[in-house]
Amino acid sequence: MAERQTPQQLSRTPIPPGGLQPKQIPELTGVEETAIIALWARAEESMQPRPLFVDTKAVELINAMDYDFGRFNESWKTLANISIRTWILDREISVYLEQHPEATFVNLGAGFDNRFLRMDNGLIQWYDIDLPAVIDIKRRFIEESDRYHMIDKSILDYSWLDNVETAGRPVVLIAEGLLMYLNEYEITPLFDKLAKSYSGADMFLELLAPGAVGSLYHDINNTMNAGFKWSLLKGRDLTALHDKLKFIEEWCVLDFFRERWGWIAKYADTPMFRNYFGEKIVHIKFR
Repeated sequence: MAERQTPQQLSRTPIPPGGLQPKQIPELTGVEETAIIALWARAEESMQPRPLFVDTKAVELINAMDYDFGRFNESWKTLANISIRTWILDREISVYLEQHPEATFVNLGAGFDNRFLRMDNGLIQWYDIDLPAVIDIKRRFIEESDRYHMIDKSILDYSWLDNVETAGRPVVLIAEGLLMYLNEYEITPLFDKLAKSYSGADMFLELLAPGAVGSLYHDINNTMNAGFKWSLLKGRDLTALHDKLKFIEEWCVLDFFRERWGWIAKYADTPMFRNYFGEKIVHIKFR
């Protein structure tokens, strides 16, 4: 996997030649703009004294953007949530790679995620899929290769399926920071397409805290006109969406790094609070 840098090194990381030039303005609105929230959180986490992970490219990218990242300064709950969900996914994907080192990964609604650079073992194939406006900015900053590919399409434009080559490899689907922005009438056919196209594949997805749907739970999203639309109470409930879905395991972000959660930690073991306000990473499999 890629060599990590220390937080001290990251703060001095220059913009690479040919990369995104300093102080470019990201022309993103609505759901597209929410990709900047996760980018900020991963960069901020990477510069902590004891980071859960290090995302060098996230730091480089926010240094290159003419964007008011200061608006996120008080969003400690969002930072904790994104940092811990990222840590969980990195951990579980690393475990998966130990058994399947030549897997193909399909990152749905990838945003500015740079997980390929953190997970790359020299063997995997990786596809990042997102809306054209997001991928346009990402391509100015990160180069594609024979093992790393970007697809500039909505995940609901199912023609992206024709752009993914699996070549008999094990397939892993990732949906982080995505499904909560869709309606159930969009999610059901999406899972149907995935089930038909990727029989035997594993999927790791983020399941929004149910208490966040239609609420002021995340004030940042409200200012971006990108409200949350969908969630489920438990990861096991996903099996009702399609008869080919098998629930494997789930992890609640509130169960990890309690020191990050401030006053929320006092209620983290209360079943009702945990169920309704604890976001989850869920592992499912397509039969």
